[in-house]
Amino acid sequence: MSAIKRTCSKIEALLALTVILLWTGCVSAPPPSGGNNSASAETAASSALAAMDGGGNAETAPSSAGTAEPGGEPLWVRTPDRVYSTSQYVSAAGYGSDRTAAEKNAFANLVSRFGQNIHADQMVVETYTEAARSGSLQSWASGTDVTNTVSISNSLDTLVGAEIKDHWFDGKSTYHAVAVLEKTVARESYGRLIRTNQEIIEGLTAMRDAEKNSLDAYSRYRLAAAIADMNGSYAPVLSYVGAEGSGVDLKTLRPGSEYRLTAVEITKNIPIYVNVSGDRNNRIKSAFSQVLSKQGFRTGQSNSRYVLNVNCALEPAEYPGQTNKFVRYNVDANLADNGTVLLPWNINDRSGHVSVEQAENRALSAAEKKIGDSYGEELTRYLSSLLPEKK
Repeated sequence: MSAIKRTCSKIEALLALTVILLWTGCVSAPPPSGGNNSASAETAASSALAAMDGGGNAETAPSSAGTAEPGGEPLWVRTPDRVYSTSQYVSAAGYGSDRTAAEKNAFANLVSRFGQNIHADQMVVETYTEAARSGSLQSWASGTDVTNTVSISNSLDTLVGAEIKDHWFDGKSTYHAVAVLEKTVARESYGRLIRTNQEIIEGLTAMRDAEKNSLDAYSRYRLAAAIADMNGSYAPVLSYVGAEGSGVDLKTLRPGSEYRLTAVEITKNIPIYVNVSGDRNNRIKSAFSQVLSKQGFRTGQSNSRYVLNVNCALEPAEYPGQTNKFVRYNVDANLADNGTVLLPWNINDRSGHVSVEQAENRALSAAEKKIGDSYGEELTRYLSSLLPEKK
């Protein structure tokens, strides 16, 4: 008799499974955010089949079979390490009002496992990715690994090799996700990244002394600094998962600050000759010279490789009905390398006073101020964005 009952139970379970599969295939309502009907059918089918053998039911079946609390909540929601062994994985759970928010929170929590040093300065990231986009990185490395290196995300909010392993909805309002990074994958990925970046740094900084006193050398050391900073962001991950066998000795990595210091020293050895026409008592020349000095450059002679050619023009401006006298000024400045213009710049405006002489004085004062403020900023932007030439 008991055998007949068991057979009937199995038949009932199969009928229930058939109804579930038909319902999930025909229902018109959309699935929950981030999910799909086939996944729901799969879960329901697993639960129904489990019922055939005396286990659980479709309403309380967990998303991770065998890893759930009695109430159906997967173990990884509260303690991911109970499901994803720390000997093999680094894991973190997250939650949110929808599936996407839960995934982002899980990734953020996973990143936090490695400490704050994994976050790189935004300007550093921008310099690095622009160098990748322009081809500057590829030109300083010989291996094919550089292709993989430069395809990394622009931010470090996620980790290379990290993935979302599971989702769970509590049936009320909260979605859960678990992010996982396999240690062997991370060791291989981050080891390759750092090794490739170190090769690029070595290529950038390898130069003869005669090449060093140039803006190209300056740009090479600034890029080396940005790459070193990126390695500084990767190092905590590699250290956490274990650097042994990765081919990287973390103790030998130099910080980006060392390369920036060398870049500053290079500017001190670059002379720039300031050549101004149409000046008054060297006022415009002095204004430009002060800007260059603040950037670390020294004053050069007329035979210098780098020359700042400036043309200053002051012209009377007539305005009918005005009792004051007006003078319009125009300043064109071109920073050149052996005649090739690197940075063109221009300012123009007008100033007025009771006499032409005083109006000219005001115009020159206004030009001096703009040179000190605007040209200084423009030169800083130019030097910051300067990338080394391809080999």
